[in-house]
Amino acid sequence: MTDAPNKGVHPLITVIIRSKARATLPDALASVARQTHPNLEVVIIDATGGRHPRVADRCGPFPVRLIPADAPLNRPQAANRGLDHASGEWLIFLDDDDFFDPPHVASLLATAQRSGRRVAYSGTRVLDAQGRVVWQLNHPYARLALFEHNYIQMGAALFYRSLVELGCRFDENMLLYQDWDFWLQLAKHGDFAHSNVVTNNWRAYSGQSGAGTGPNADVALQTRFTRRLREKWGGARDRLVVFLGKAGRHAQWLLSHRRAQDAVRLLSVAITLAPEDPGLLNLLGIAFFQAGQLGEAWKVLMKAQQLLPDNESVRRNLELVERKRFGTSAEID
Repeated sequence: MTDAPNKGVHPLITVIIRSKARATLPDALASVARQTHPNLEVVIIDATGGRHPRVADRCGPFPVRLIPADAPLNRPQAANRGLDHASGEWLIFLDDDDFFDPPHVASLLATAQRSGRRVAYSGTRVLDAQGRVVWQLNHPYARLALFEHNYIQMGAALFYRSLVELGCRFDENMLLYQDWDFWLQLAKHGDFAHSNVVTNNWRAYSGQSGAGTGPNADVALQTRFTRRLREKWGGARDRLVVFLGKAGRHAQWLLSHRRAQDAVRLLSVAITLAPEDPGLLNLLGIAFFQAGQLGEAWKVLMKAQQLLPDNESVRRNLELVERKRFGTSAEID
């Protein structure tokens, strides 16, 4: 298996469903049956330990396999069992109480293939107990932010099989937030592509995991496993912060030696990791200005000003960019 996503038109995609045989399972399967991508398989993992009722062998046009279990499986165990039984070139999870919009899988595949990334994710509607939308998760990719909070719901992400072959697995000691931990594992191997469309639906108020909201929120459990996850990934986060600091300092050196294009390239990489860092945005604005890319300079400096509205350096740099755009020569800080 190659590391780069296959450009084939209709690769096989496995939808993995960890099932407790809840009453919402037919709705989840119906949403798979409506997918516009024509080449899917469904793998249902019996997490009940042998009490799961039989399921039909087709889900619309797609084949279905029920994988039995001799004993009840917790959420990460069921997820790993799904990875073991998936045949697809690409994989995606769907919990048995959630559902996809019809273009969900096709949109993610197109996003991944267009970007050359091995992970693509969508926005998610968060639904209350009555099925009403209470908010949306639709955060642009930022690896640094992913250490702080999980903005990718379990069913939102499509990922390439080679990442599993590289050893990415669900930590079976993470009884909560095992998806968050899994995304951080995938992120070690490359950036994610964000579709920036909302095609996934999470019934956050239902279930008994404790990871949701309302009656499905166990604050003590969430606090415990958030602490455990941050302890596990604290070293990687700190190394990333150090890298970003070094990138900023080296970019300043490049700018002082009038190597603006080199600074743009370095800072463009850094910004993908921390797109809301106003200091990096300010530096990137300076680099674009020195490189003569005034429109790009204006855009990133505007974003920096939104994040730091009272910052004098950002304000002054914005003014200088606008003067230059209108033909008045100026030097930027």
